[in-house]
Amino acid sequence: MSDTIFIGGAGEGYAAPETLILKYANRHGLIAGATGTGKTVTVQIMAQAFADAAGSGVRVGCQRRSVGTGCGWGRDS
Repeated sequence: MSDTIFIGGAGEGYAAPETLILKYANRHGLIAGATGTGKTVTVQIMAQAFADAAGSGVRVGCQRRSVGTGCGWGRDS
């Protein structure tokens, strides 16, 4: 199991991978950008990556609302 999750690409042609070290991740974050820049997709991909890193028994859900997109994850009982 990796101790990082892939966030996106950087640099020329987005060729340099950017990762988040899981031990520094918490429930707070900000993804900002203009309409159509991929904020919702980014949040969905990150939520799935967190769930994959946590292993089985974790569920992820994202829902788009008029005020933005909310994602949550938690352990199954």
